[in-house]
Amino acid sequence: MRLYPLWFPLPRSLCFLPDLTNSLYVPFIDNCLDETAKGEAVNGQRGSPERRVGAPRPGVDPALARNGLAKVNLSTGEIQRWMNGEVPTTGAVLATAGGLIFWGDLNQKFRAFDAQNLKMLWETTLGGL
Repeated sequence: MRLYPLWFPLPRSLCFLPDLTNSLYVPFIDNCLDETAKGEAVNGQRGSPERRVGAPRPGVDPALARNGLAKVNLSTGEIQRWMNGEVPTTGAVLATAGGLIFWGDLNQKFRAFDAQNLKMLWETTLGGL
């Protein structure tokens, strides 16, 4: 079975700037999950193991990274992917009324961006696990 999510994170992980940009800022994992169920045991022999493998979504440009942030303009429907990377995200995005976007990834990077032009303003590496 192959599952095809385009925007993987849960709705609680996105943010919205209605007054400044009328846009959603969404962390995404543009990936599929190729999986098979565990096979049943037959005649006392173990069944086949479960398999779960990430795979590119059909039709996606292989040169594009499959993880990052996207800005969705709610007036035009335009989607701008930016901050594309190979390291997935599991966290949320935070927007401020002053037009800053904060976001981190599993590579322990925490960043601030300008909400309008999407330029990175600041980056640090966080310690911990």
